[in-house]
Amino acid sequence: MPSPAYPFLRLALVCLLALSLGACATDRQRTRAEGTAAGAAAGAALGRAITGDDRGTAIGAVLGGIVGAVVGNRVANKKAAYAKREEELRLSAQRASALAQTTRDQNQQIEQQIAELNQAVTTLQSVKRSAESKRIAQAENRQKLSALVESVERQLQQMNEEMARQNQLIAAVKAQDAKDKREAAPEPSEGLQLVAASVRDLEQQTRWLELARVQLQQIDERRMF
Repeated sequence: MPSPAYPFLRLALVCLLALSLGACATDRQRTRAEGTAAGAAAGAALGRAITGDDRGTAIGAVLGGIVGAVVGNRVANKKAAYAKREEELRLSAQRASALAQTTRDQNQQIEQQIAELNQAVTTLQSVKRSAESKRIAQAENRQKLSALVESVERQLQQMNEEMARQNQLIAAVKAQDAKDKREAAPEPSEGLQLVAASVRDLEQQTRWLELARVQLQQIDERRMF
């Protein structure tokens, strides 16, 4: 006559086999396997407790395995959705950071061009020139000023649009987290933190562009052309 412990030993071996196979599979498959194994173990224990025989244990294991598989599948789907969202957040943060770096490089060039234009305007006022030479210099300065203003305005528009997209993404993710958990969202995920950091970088470069716009307006208001 088989030992009463035999069915449980056999079940334990089956569960261990499922888990070992899951270790070689994808995370989704492993999560499903773990859910199935846990459900089967719990169902077998409950079936044994209710019926006291191997048949009840087997039925409990099957039913528990089915329930465990359903739960494991839900958990796997949530984990997959979370991983996908994190990847999308990382890609979004990378795009914003790349724009911030490009703008930072352009801002350095604009800063130098503003300094050169300011010096040119000052020189035009202080140095005596012929009327024709002064007219040519004035035209060149106006052209440089217009080009700089256009460049700054174009970059400001691009930065503001990107910040709006990133902030909308942050708001949407936080709202979804709160809705899913029906409570305040926990600490921001790594992807969300990366997006927030990229937005701060964009804001810093935007503030510099706004300052550059003021400097150009001041040059224009001096009317030294």
